[in-house]
Amino acid sequence: MTFLNETWFWTGAFAAIGSLGAVLIKEVLSSKTQIGIERLRLHERECLDAYKKLYRFITSLGNALSPPEDPRRDFFDAMKHSYIKEVEPNMLLFTEEIRKMLRELQSQYACLGNPDLIPPMNFDDFIRKRAARLLEELTKAVERQTDIILHKMP
Repeated sequence: MTFLNETWFWTGAFAAIGSLGAVLIKEVLSSKTQIGIERLRLHERECLDAYKKLYRFITSLGNALSPPEDPRRDFFDAMKHSYIKEVEPNMLLFTEEIRKMLRELQSQYACLGNPDLIPPMNFDDFIRKRAARLLEELTKAVERQTDIILHKMP
């Protein structure tokens, strides 16, 4: 094993080990980057699905309340059947602005279901003065967020 004492051997060995190490590091980093990108894609897909469900809820609630036959029943039914099942489970995926507006709806819904609770605004006033504007604000906020998700630079 006289070649162990030769400088050419050690120069070549270090070069080979360095190249192999660089390739391994590159592969590990590339793999982690791919995992991160896939997680981001899944998150964006989940967020987009949540915003689609919210948009459908806003549209159906708007249709139910315009013009309302029985505002209390229409609102309560929409909240019970669409909001609780489709929107509420995704609350954490929405922006703070959207969650704040949804809390207004939740508050009215909770107070309709429990006469001991007092809403921030009387239900009749809410339907006449606030509901349509709130749904319009929600629609615009949802559209802004979906534009960000769908049209941002890759």
